[in-house]
Amino acid sequence: MRLTVFLYLVLFGSCYGQEFRKMANPQGCKSAILKHHQKVKSLEADFSEVVYSSMYAQPQKGKGVLKYKDPGKIRWEHISPQKQAILISGKSLLMYENGKKVTNPNAKVMAKKINQLMTQLFSGEFMTEKEFTIQYFEHATAFKLELRPKSDRLKRYVTRIDVTFDKSNLTMKEMTMVEGPTDRIVYRFDDIKINPTISESQFTQFK
Repeated sequence: MRLTVFLYLVLFGSCYGQEFRKMANPQGCKSAILKHHQKVKSLEADFSEVVYSSMYAQPQKGKGVLKYKDPGKIRWEHISPQKQAILISGKSLLMYENGKKVTNPNAKVMAKKINQLMTQLFSGEFMTEKEFTIQYFEHATAFKLELRPKSDRLKRYVTRIDVTFDKSNLTMKEMTMVEGPTDRIVYRFDDIKINPTISESQFTQFK
């Protein structure tokens, strides 16, 4: 079950205590974020994760490391509370749990469906609004984008994605994936490195 929750994912400190206001003219924000994404060819970050779900009596916490490389290479690796990883390189997808390769066909089908969503979020492709409608909000130090999926296919996995960007450098600092009235996953990202050198093996080999 933990792996299923992990797969529902895809990112990026947080802006507590400040109220966001809807932007009347978001074009400047959109252009700035798109320009920043075009410069990002690779990325590394530590992440923390909090899962709120009706399946659990208490929120479930985890942490790990994210690596992304253009085009379409992603490594999501949990290091606690247990070791899990999804490695994506183009059409290739590998999953590991506690050091062992996952061969469950149902899990792989779900992961492939989530792959497109994850790639859009990391590459900035979501900004074209082909798959999502987007509302823009801001306060003194951050932008927040609320993404709502257009297709029934995506709506089966997520009802809304809230993405927060730091105004000072336009990095994505937090993402909340809302699955239902009480179910959501909150990711916060720290120690973000833009355009580091990442070996290709990081996306094809677990170790």
